[in-house]
Amino acid sequence: MKKIYLLILTFFFAGLISYAQEDSLPKKIISFVPQNLIKRGIRVDYEFKIKERQWLQICPQFYLGDRNYKLDDYQYYSGSTMNNGLDNEDYNSIVGAGISIYHKYYPIQKHDLGWYISYGLHYNYFFTQFNVLTDYDQLIEEDHSIHKIGGDVLIGYQHIFFKVLAIDIYTGLGTRLSFFNPSIGNLHKFDNFFTSFGYTGNVMQLGLRIGVVL
Repeated sequence: MKKIYLLILTFFFAGLISYAQEDSLPKKIISFVPQNLIKRGIRVDYEFKIKERQWLQICPQFYLGDRNYKLDDYQYYSGSTMNNGLDNEDYNSIVGAGISIYHKYYPIQKHDLGWYISYGLHYNYFFTQFNVLTDYDQLIEEDHSIHKIGGDVLIGYQHIFFKVLAIDIYTGLGTRLSFFNPSIGNLHKFDNFFTSFGYTGNVMQLGLRIGVVL
């Protein structure tokens, strides 16, 4: 009989410990992605637990840049190999927004979360104004919009410090496809690098997120 009582108590306390560990896990995190500042953007991620070891991550993004270039500021040559004689990445102003949605899975979830894999979809819209060189060697300002879609597969490690601070380091691969409206003479405008606003092709993801546990 004593062995039965001992067995029951063992299962009871094991259940309490398991419940306490589960209850100690964070349920919601808001994070800031500092590397987006390089692109004159702000990205704030909101992630929350949807079931055991699985989280949903929603990532709205906003972009606003104004370089205040004047037409007289440019020195150009009619035979330049660059886009219309100007740098492909130059713009006078840019406004944009976007969203990424990821499903995160923690194979071995600990109280501080740990390693995870995630996958998701990405969309961005940008409205840009930039200078172009006409056939008469004159600079004029034009504008167009960019729609960019894509997807990512990531692997990362998220650690919780002092039950409040969340640090997430991740890497992975993705792909992007950009559409310009209206189309411009050189479709490689804003398409020099995988970080460009109008890039089409595969991308390498490497980033840091700094968050607060709610």
